[in-house]
Amino acid sequence: MRIGVTVPAPIGHLNAMTALARRLESRGHELICIGIPDAASGVAAAGLRFEEYCGKQFPLGSYAERAATLCKLSGDTGFAYTLQWIEDGCRAELAETPGVLRRVGLDGLVVDQIHQGVSPVAMATGVPFVHVSCTPLMDLTGVTPLWLFPWPHEDSEAARERNRMGVGGLLKMADGLAALIVEYLDGNGIRVDTSDPYWRTSKLAYLTQMPAALDFPADHLPAHFHRTGPFHDGAGREPVAFPWESLTGEPLIYASMGTLQNGQADTFRAILAATERPDRVGGRLRRCGRWRPRTGCAAGSSSGAAARRA
Repeated sequence: MRIGVTVPAPIGHLNAMTALARRLESRGHELICIGIPDAASGVAAAGLRFEEYCGKQFPLGSYAERAATLCKLSGDTGFAYTLQWIEDGCRAELAETPGVLRRVGLDGLVVDQIHQGVSPVAMATGVPFVHVSCTPLMDLTGVTPLWLFPWPHEDSEAARERNRMGVGGLLKMADGLAALIVEYLDGNGIRVDTSDPYWRTSKLAYLTQMPAALDFPADHLPAHFHRTGPFHDGAGREPVAFPWESLTGEPLIYASMGTLQNGQADTFRAILAATERPDRVGGRLRRCGRWRPRTGCAAGSSSGAAARRA
């Protein structure tokens, strides 16, 4: 089979999707990775074929520019910026994906769920597709809280109502994105039941890297939702520069902040405050992520934004 795999530029998505693509390739399939120009070097490091799309809307360097802006935002503003970014991507994907599919003639697609505009095109053109979440599965039923909500899981009707209200708030904030997809599908003669929380999710398979042992209960979710564990094979990644010359022999603090949260200054300050000698550690942290003490990147999380809108 000739399979297309959409590969986002953020490294946490890129590494996972290229690892998955390599595994599929090892089973005898022909793989083509599809992404914006900023994903090209990562795909090349993975030794995979790359097919560019949306280069006009997202030219080389645009991912870094948007990420640098997002790192300075928090709360509702940060969450709204993220949704607008995804919506901008969706609009570009709806315009560009049909041409990609015509050029490469795919038998199937593996779609990272942040590429919201790819699966509607697959639906309209009859290309089978599966969805992949590099985050936990999106439980839109209200039985368990979405992974981006700040409250714990509780097995009670009151807790489920709180979860449903949170989901409602999230979907309300993303109304523009949903309308964009529905308009495209309508224009291609496809009617969808938007009362189904998973109306835009693959009916073949929906995969997540989250192991079942670390996730909330999921017996209520559709049978084609699968929690597989990390997509990681330890190969095919771009070299990452490290300032070895800064090491002094003192203890080293390693903080795994994810792709976009490494600009949250208060988190780094909390790490410093927890050490016995913050004055000595601070000089090392100045090189971490997108945070620099003089940039004034705002701290905070957008995880509660949708819940507050509910």
